[in-house]
Amino acid sequence: MQQMIDKLDQMQSDAESEEQAENIEDLTDILENLIKISFDEEALRDGIRPLRFNDPSLPQKAQLQRKLKDDMGMISDSLYALAGRVPEIKKMITDEVVGILKHIDRSLNHLNDRNIGFATGEQQAAMTGINNLANFLSNELENMMKEMQKSSSSSSSKKKLCKKKKPGPGEGKSMSNLSQQQRSVNQKLQEMMKLGKADPKELGRIAAQQELIRQMLQSAEQQLKDEGKPGLGKLDKVKSDME
Repeated sequence: MQQMIDKLDQMQSDAESEEQAENIEDLTDILENLIKISFDEEALRDGIRPLRFNDPSLPQKAQLQRKLKDDMGMISDSLYALAGRVPEIKKMITDEVVGILKHIDRSLNHLNDRNIGFATGEQQAAMTGINNLANFLSNELENMMKEMQKSSSSSSSKKKLCKKKKPGPGEGKSMSNLSQQQRSVNQKLQEMMKLGKADPKELGRIAAQQELIRQMLQSAEQQLKDEGKPGLGKLDKVKSDME
């Protein structure tokens, strides 16, 4: 009877570990998508700011904003699915996603009405919400990784997790995305240096993005070490870009 109890306990522990691995994988994908949509929204905002109300390119800009709205909608579906499995983050996710979609929707309406100033203001508010959500989720990812390491102390548990998990954030395309995002941050800082001036709010936003990339890089490095997989050379490249 005791052996049966021990076996059931082990099965439950394995199931919880597999679910945690899935949550980490999904959260990593969501974070990468949030960073991308933040950069895309910023590029669109910067492209709209200098335009006049009668600029013929405004309808095209509105189309781009509509696409970003659809992209954020797909990300929100993934977020709600994750929140269903991790109830403690549900309220934060719901509040931020509702706010982000509201600002994007308002920006789209203002673009359709050719109200450029109002449109860019709503875009900035959406970006702030996206970055706040990304920072929150980054902290949650770090906590999940720490919990995973504690529960994976035995080598047998690690082998089971490695079998279950798909390629993590330290491999292939994900590493390329991190490197690309870091280069984008570097480029923005270089442009500010050339102009000889910097907006404190913009610097604060860039610093938040930099910190998010750093945390994702740290999580990716730890995951590779835990799994005993190659790929640290790619991480070193990203670290070099960050420096």
